[in-house]
Amino acid sequence: MKEKHKIIKVPLQFTLMSSSELPEGFVPWSSGQRGRQSFLKLKKEDEVAYFHAGKGSVFSADVNKALMKLGNEGWKVEGHVDISFDGRQESQQEILFERELLSLELGGNLLPLVDPYHGAQLIEKLSNLREEISKDTGVVMPGIKVKDNMSLQPDCYLLKIKETPAAMGDLYLDRLIAIGSLEQLGLIEGWSTIEPAYRMNAKWIEPSLKKKAEECGNLVSGPLNVLITHLSEVLRANVKDIFGLQETFYLFNSIADSFPVLAIDLMKERNKLRSVKKILKNLLAERVSIRDIITIAEVLNDHYDGLEKIDYVTEHVRMALSRQICWQYLDGEGKLGAVTLDHKWEEKLNSSLKESERGILLKIEFKEAENLINLIGKTLKEIPASTVLIVPPAIRIYLKRLLERVYPNLAVLSTMEISPETRLEVRGRVEWKAESPSQESSGFWRKKDKGGRDDQV
Repeated sequence: MKEKHKIIKVPLQFTLMSSSELPEGFVPWSSGQRGRQSFLKLKKEDEVAYFHAGKGSVFSADVNKALMKLGNEGWKVEGHVDISFDGRQESQQEILFERELLSLELGGNLLPLVDPYHGAQLIEKLSNLREEISKDTGVVMPGIKVKDNMSLQPDCYLLKIKETPAAMGDLYLDRLIAIGSLEQLGLIEGWSTIEPAYRMNAKWIEPSLKKKAEECGNLVSGPLNVLITHLSEVLRANVKDIFGLQETFYLFNSIADSFPVLAIDLMKERNKLRSVKKILKNLLAERVSIRDIITIAEVLNDHYDGLEKIDYVTEHVRMALSRQICWQYLDGEGKLGAVTLDHKWEEKLNSSLKESERGILLKIEFKEAENLINLIGKTLKEIPASTVLIVPPAIRIYLKRLLERVYPNLAVLSTMEISPETRLEVRGRVEWKAESPSQESSGFWRKKDKGGRDDQV
C-alpha cells in the first residue's frame, strides 16, 4: 500500500497444517464459541493439508491472494467445507431444520467466477455487495454460500433465499451485454435477451462490438456486473424475509449499552418485540432503511402502549424518517417529482377504510379498484419514471398494498412525509372517473361471487 508516496510491502500471513500434524479429536474452536469457519483441503503430490479460510463461506480478498500464492507453489484445491458451531453438540432434529439463508448456485460454465486460479472475482464482489446492502438497509446480511450445481444449464445461475429459488438467469462469460431501445439494439448483432434486474431490452454481444454498441447509444456492461446488479435488486426487494424476531432482538441489543432507555423496554416483553418486528418489516418492505434505529426507537417508545397498532405506528415512524425517505427519490435536479390523486378519489378511498378483526382494511369494489389502477398507470406513462404518488396519510399504506402487485416499484408517500426542505414538483394528477375504462386493462386480479358480482378488495 502507499503511504506518503512510499510503497510498503504487507506480507500475507496464513496457517497451513499438514494432516499428520493434526492431533486426534482436533477441534478448530473453543468450548462455548459460536460462529462459522471454512476450511479448504489442499494437495501437492502425496502431501495433504487443510487451509483455514476464515469465518463464513465468502472468502476475503486476502484469502484469495493466499490461495493464488499456494497454487503457484503447486498446491491444488480438492474441496472445501463450511462448519457452523455453537459450542454444544447438536441433535439430529436441529440439523434437520437448519437452512442456508442465502445461496448462489452456478452452472458449469460459470465456475471460473469462483476459481482462485482466475482471481475468484465473484467472491470479492459478493462481499462488497453484502456490505453495501447492510449499510443501505440497516440489516446485517448473512453470508452467501456459492456452490456448483451441475443440474443447471451450463450458463445458468440460481439464487435461493431460505433454500427456495428467488431468481435465476443466464450469463455468458465470453460476451458483453448491451442495453438500449429496440432501435438502438437493432444496429448491432447479438443474442436478444432481457436484462434480468430491471427487465430492459438487451443483447449479448461479442467484445469486439463494444465500441459500436456504445456509439449507437447502448449501455454496455460485463457479465459479472449483470449478475451482481441482479442479485442486488433481488436481495434488496426480499431483505424483509431475512429479518425476523431474533434479528430484531440483536438489533436493539446492539444499542442497549449506549441507549438503554430506548432499547431495554422494547426487548424485555416478547409481545412488544413481535410488534416492533412487524413495524420494521413494514419499513423494509417499502425499501425504507432501518439504519437510523435511534430515531426509530424514539418513535416506538413514544407509542409504546399502542405498538400492537402496527400500521398506525409504521406511519408515524415514516414521518420521523421523512428527510431520509424523500432523499432517496430525488431526481437529478434535486426535485421530488410527484403525482397526486383527485380529491374525489381521496374521499372515496378514505370512506372505504373499515375496521375489522384484522385491523383497518381498504374495502373497495374490484371494478373501482381496477378503474383506479388503470388511471394511475395512464398518468404514470405521461411523466418521468422517477416520480412518486403522494396521498393523505390515512390512506397511504392501504393504497400501497392495493397497488404493489401491479406497480411494485411505485413509491407511495403521504403528505406528512414531505420534509420542509424538499423541492416538490407536482407533475400530474390522477383524475376522477366513476366508470371503469373499457380498454387497456391493467390485468388486475378479480374474482366474482356465485351470483356473478364483483367481490371486494
